[in-house]
Amino acid sequence: PFIFGPAGHVGHGKARKGIHRIIDWFLAAFPNQKDVRLKVKINAFKDNDLTISDPRISVIEKDIPEIGCRDWLRSLDCYVDGSTCEGWGMWTQNAMATGNAVICTNYSARNDYLYFRNHIPIGYRRVPASLEYLGMGHWSMPDRSDAIEAMRWAYNNPAECKEIGRNAYESVKHMTWEASAKLILKAMKKHSLI
Repeated sequence: PFIFGPAGHVGHGKARKGIHRIIDWFLAAFPNQKDVRLKVKINAFKDNDLTISDPRISVIEKDIPEIGCRDWLRSLDCYVDGSTCEGWGMWTQNAMATGNAVICTNYSARNDYLYFRNHIPIGYRRVPASLEYLGMGHWSMPDRSDAIEAMRWAYNNPAECKEIGRNAYESVKHMTWEASAKLILKAMKKHSLI
């Protein structure tokens, strides 16, 4: 089967992460297809409130070590990000680093690593933030129709998805913790801070 997957720490804002949105997109995109799956990875959180009755959808509801996260990401054919905003988007970047095509909006800090042909973009509306983020500015509400169409496109074009995944890997492979630390040290030396 073709496997989609979203992930998120829903304690950082269930509405912001959009796991429920992605489940809705999946069910709308593939009402009857038997050869497609959605593997959801979320943390153990008392308010997850996920009730799944579709056998094509599985949920990992616990924290897993980095190696487990890597292996989970590698088990996907396409990563889906339904968040309204990200400070960086670690799951998105990590999905790209494991060679996944990623469906997401071009909004927020992810634009530091999203380029033409390294992801599958979906549209969005800029709207006031809601729930626990009410009054804290605006965020992007992913377009449901675009997301559904993007998921159908990925499912129907697995070879193109793999190519986008290769482009994704090439565009983020240099973005490691070690590389970031070296850049910070270089900047600190330049300004005589160390």
